[in-house]
Amino acid sequence: RLPVRSGVCDAIVTDAPFGHRCGSKKAIRKLYPRAIAECLRLLRKGGILVFLSIDEETDLVDASLRSSAAWKSLDKIQIFMGFVCIATVAQKR
Repeated sequence: RLPVRSGVCDAIVTDAPFGHRCGSKKAIRKLYPRAIAECLRLLRKGGILVFLSIDEETDLVDASLRSSAAWKSLDKIQIFMGFVCIATVAQKR
């Protein structure tokens, strides 16, 4: 938990770890849902989240967003950085 009051951010953009250089796939599967829940706490109503992940972890990001009715999925943007990444854009309801 970050030492920041709840509901104070207009937007959060994160380039989440992919588990390639540090960590592991198992650690990522625990980290992403917790990170997305923390973003939900920090964002104000109507705030925007941009969560960058590797293509193979997109299902985990989507499942984490669907676990709370507070998220509205807006878009997915494919980005190539030597490998395919997906920027998932969501809005807090």
